[in-house]
Amino acid sequence: MSPPQRLISLQQAFEIPLGKANQYYSRHVNDKLLSLYSILGTGNLEYTSARGTELKLADGTTVLDFTSALGSLSLGHNHPRIAAAERACHDRELVDMMKVGPSRIQGVLAYNIAQLLGPELDTTIFCVTGAEAVEAAMKLCEIVQGPKRRKFLVATGSFHGKSHTTLSITKSGDYARGVLCGLPPESVLEVPFGDADAAREAISAHSDSIVAAILEPIQGQAVVVPPAGYLNEMRNLCKDAGILLVFDETKIGLCRTGRMFAYEWDAAAPDALVFGKALGGGKRAISVVATSRELFRKAYGKRQSCALQTTTFGGIGESCAAAIETLNVMVDQELAVQAESKGAHLYAGLQRIQERFPAFVREIRGRGMFQGIHLRLQPRVTAAFGALDTKTVKSATAAAFINYMLRKHRILLHFLDSDPDVIHIMPPLTASTEELDRLLYALEATFEAGLVRIASNFAQHLGDQALAFLKSRE
Repeated sequence: MSPPQRLISLQQAFEIPLGKANQYYSRHVNDKLLSLYSILGTGNLEYTSARGTELKLADGTTVLDFTSALGSLSLGHNHPRIAAAERACHDRELVDMMKVGPSRIQGVLAYNIAQLLGPELDTTIFCVTGAEAVEAAMKLCEIVQGPKRRKFLVATGSFHGKSHTTLSITKSGDYARGVLCGLPPESVLEVPFGDADAAREAISAHSDSIVAAILEPIQGQAVVVPPAGYLNEMRNLCKDAGILLVFDETKIGLCRTGRMFAYEWDAAAPDALVFGKALGGGKRAISVVATSRELFRKAYGKRQSCALQTTTFGGIGESCAAAIETLNVMVDQELAVQAESKGAHLYAGLQRIQERFPAFVREIRGRGMFQGIHLRLQPRVTAAFGALDTKTVKSATAAAFINYMLRKHRILLHFLDSDPDVIHIMPPLTASTEELDRLLYALEATFEAGLVRIASNFAQHLGDQALAFLKSRE
């Protein structure tokens, strides 16, 4: 092994030219992902700082970031109270890592979570990522339910993570291609999301073998809101059959839908609740499983089992401190109430756009500050991309839309490869009504410019190589 080259310092990293940094990213991280970013127009965005909804670029312009980092930036970039919480930890030289004793900050965060959720979900398991928390919830349910129950009930279109086990229960996209997933196929029952009758049939046929049902109260990939009462019906079906119910709110929890948690729209408390992303205030990686003291004790309530659900970085001091402040910001500023009112304003504006451009907007989906524009493909749009399959055309059209909004209006949106005909709108909860109006104006202007022309120009600009790249992802 040759001696290491001189390492780049942090100060140099801050100042390194974007082109050189992208070379390192391409060589040592993910060259194909960088290609995708370049197609969207984000690969060469030289942002220098960020605050709230705004990304500041080296050329002095700003971009409105309405992606919320797919749910993690509910408080926006670099929220001052979260930054101050981190500084307070540094000033106190807070003990971040203590694995042979209790954590004061962990205990306080768990108490605060219990105050928000009530006695049914008063015990917290600390994790780092959403997938890790989903696995922790699955493990809890498996231990509680015993060895005879070996199946999980999940919904079509679901997304619960990309780890080896969560890929088994993720039913959107093609994320598990080529992977020997953690659960065998016979251990997973899939039913249509929002269809309580289908769930009832599956439960009737397998009631003695189902460990738990795992659902997103609102599906985060295609922005699908279930029918009113569906979550309550699932709650009752599971209870009657002795099946545990897990709600995964990793993406949509913590005020985004107009309630602290989306399941509250149906008042259907689960046996375990997974949430994260926004909990770190946009600065820290933290996720949790909230469950009842009773279930936790059944799984881990003995001396020989009490340490079986711990992780190295789960609940470290500064992450918990950021989470404590995040929850206080959300409560102090009534962000759930704001999300409901701003979301209604956003939804009304999107509905007006749909009414004006029905040929290109099939449907407006979502709730609160999580909205989706379901695009309707026209033959002329399809023709702009040549002889490509339907999903690739959808991806290319969405990429053209994102690229145009960024170039012409300096607004950043996103879509997901599993459902490429749905444009996601996820503003920070702190976004102003004026910023939402700027978004609505830009969306209307984009549709006025003509989706066919935008797609055609995009196809011509990209050339065959980029379109081949989009197709190669199928």
